[in-house]
Amino acid sequence: MAAPSANCEDERYCMALSAYNRQHKKDIKEFKPLQQKALDALVGGADCICCLPTGFGKSQVYEMLPFVDPNSLVVVVVPLNAIIAQQIQKLGSMAICLSKGKDLPTNHIADGTVRYIFTHPEDILNNRKITDFFRQDNVKRLNTYLVIDKAHFLKELKHMGASFPITVIYCKSIQWIGYGYEMARQILEDSFYAGEKTPENARVVMFHSSMENSSGKLKDMILGKLQTPPETCCLRLVFASVALGMGADLKHIQRVIHAGPPTTLETYVQEIGRSRRAESQAQAILYFNNNDLAVAHMQTNMKEYCRSDKCKRLLINEYFGFSNTSKPKICCNVCQPDLGLEWKFTQLSLYGILPT
Repeated sequence: MAAPSANCEDERYCMALSAYNRQHKKDIKEFKPLQQKALDALVGGADCICCLPTGFGKSQVYEMLPFVDPNSLVVVVVPLNAIIAQQIQKLGSMAICLSKGKDLPTNHIADGTVRYIFTHPEDILNNRKITDFFRQDNVKRLNTYLVIDKAHFLKELKHMGASFPITVIYCKSIQWIGYGYEMARQILEDSFYAGEKTPENARVVMFHSSMENSSGKLKDMILGKLQTPPETCCLRLVFASVALGMGADLKHIQRVIHAGPPTTLETYVQEIGRSRRAESQAQAILYFNNNDLAVAHMQTNMKEYCRSDKCKRLLINEYFGFSNTSKPKICCNVCQPDLGLEWKFTQLSLYGILPT
């Protein structure tokens, strides 16, 4: 393993990084500035909100805590089983998963063998066994760090119900689709279904190419619901791949979100074109960072669309050879910044809205 970089000025952080690299067979030479800023806040006893792009290294912040603070216990509340399983596998004997009915390995926590506890929100809230555990003297002497992964978007669906706009989230892989769907089930709980627990009553569904190998009934059911007026349709959120929308007239989609840009502007326009078929106002929201734009097959036209400060509608019209005729009252976040925020985390993350 390589030694930490000379830029690692804080001796405590240098030693922690060396120990982390040895434990996990990594070759990380230094912290990113925002990672170190978060660690400074946490070790200093302050609360910290880490709002950073996918792949930036947010998990590494809490993974590093036991190496920076040897007297620490990190409790991570996560809604996704997949993430918990990955972290348990990565952290090995230093981590456990806490679930209802499972006994806590108190001795292993007290002697420092277990440094991370992963759990679901419902397994830790209103759990008397957990409360009693944290009141024990040998646990109270530890510096306990609480890490919470919140999902505001799905909480919005839970509270808005039928008033939540019919939304499609295009994901870059089936794995991402699965993560989103599982998170929805965890957060919505009893609100996941509108009535009996049947596929027809699900408020959230997945749609991807693998469904074409089945009988096709579920796929046809989803497409049929997306052509049904919102007031008579319980479906509100679809986690989808590019398979959704090919050749289908989906009239009632009101919002299209991309979790990462497609590689071409043609694909992007085709996918946001799933919305506003019923002549109602709709939104197209695109999340991306510089890593997304650096992929091998990302075309220049898509990069320009993401990075340009030029009117988004004008860029699309010019690319496809159309004159920019009368501009609508609501255009894009460049023309009307009040439509949404553009967040720039040291130029690593951008957020844009384009009404379609």
